[in-house]
Amino acid sequence: MIKRLFLLSCTALLLAACSDNQQASDANLKSAIDAYNQAHPLCLPMSPMGEGFRGGVFGDPSIRIVRADLNGKSINKQALKQMEVLEKEGVYDRQKDEAGSAKARVAVFTLSDKGKGYFTGSATNPQLCIGTTRVKKIQWFSQPTAHNGLTVSRVAYEGEYELHKWAKKLLKAADSETPISLNQTVSAQTTLVQTNKGWLDIRELD
Repeated sequence: MIKRLFLLSCTALLLAACSDNQQASDANLKSAIDAYNQAHPLCLPMSPMGEGFRGGVFGDPSIRIVRADLNGKSINKQALKQMEVLEKEGVYDRQKDEAGSAKARVAVFTLSDKGKGYFTGSATNPQLCIGTTRVKKIQWFSQPTAHNGLTVSRVAYEGEYELHKWAKKLLKAADSETPISLNQTVSAQTTLVQTNKGWLDIRELD
């Protein structure tokens, strides 16, 4: 009798646990959004910035940066600092400098095989994947309702960037000339759908 009661109790607990992830709660919705964002990294079009440099974008097969002018004076220091971060991470390989006119020197970087895995997008519009976005706070969500045979809820949340260590160094090297800041918060909305496995971002069903 005791054994039977124990098994019934375990079954009840398992059923309760399974039903808990079906609830439209802050915790469940946050978990679903974080799972989607983790599988879809934060990727942005970026390029070496600073001192008026406009010599290519991150993701190009090769990037050339004039590091010394005709008089041998160092220039493009900020852009070079960013390339050094990517070189240490193994995204780009530093090649032998090219000699220009007079004392001018050009630093040459080529995209490594490892580095190709850091980018998404196309060859003409490469995007560097620097981290992900995590939910900081669920602001509100709509009452789950039926729509086209699905039970859905619209969710608004405040997020924050969770960047790779090297990406933080890259942004710091770029100073203020970046598409995002390290401490920036994000306000966003998404639609979640209720499934037998709990809540999922509706884009997962595509």
